[in-house]
Amino acid sequence: MPIPLAEEFFGRFTGAYPWLVIANAFLARGDSGEAVATLASAIKARPRDVQLWLAYANAIRIHGGGRISPAARLAFERSVQIAPEHPAPAFFFGLALVQSGDVPGALTVWKQLVEKAPTGSPWGKALTERIALLERLATVTAAPSAPLMHEAPPSSAERLPTGSVS
Repeated sequence: MPIPLAEEFFGRFTGAYPWLVIANAFLARGDSGEAVATLASAIKARPRDVQLWLAYANAIRIHGGGRISPAARLAFERSVQIAPEHPAPAFFFGLALVQSGDVPGALTVWKQLVEKAPTGSPWGKALTERIALLERLATVTAAPSAPLMHEAPPSSAERLPTGSVS
């Protein structure tokens, strides 16, 4: 879980912060297995820490090649059980959906979340901007591309001559 994003939801220097720094260092050097192991140890020490469960879910996703595996989904679900009214579980699950390639799924999750945002909340504004960006991305990627060539091969009358020029 990116520390700057975590700080937006939880503040800085929480009980999870040292574990997040260590796990992110492992992820930065490509050692997702150690990040998962570090966060598993952290959860044993702090089993009701929503930040740790979210970071754990993200590390499992990364370790699994970027997809949301059943284990990662279970960790996301656990974060919701711990903090059902907190916006972070839905936000980070939506982010994981984007990172795993499920933009429509992310839009669904984030649109439901933004409806619950208190008026003027910084995270609600940031989420609205992310939704708009994703919608533009979805529009661009879904737009049919213009054909580069004729659909059918040209008729013999349209073909260029193949003989030599004298």
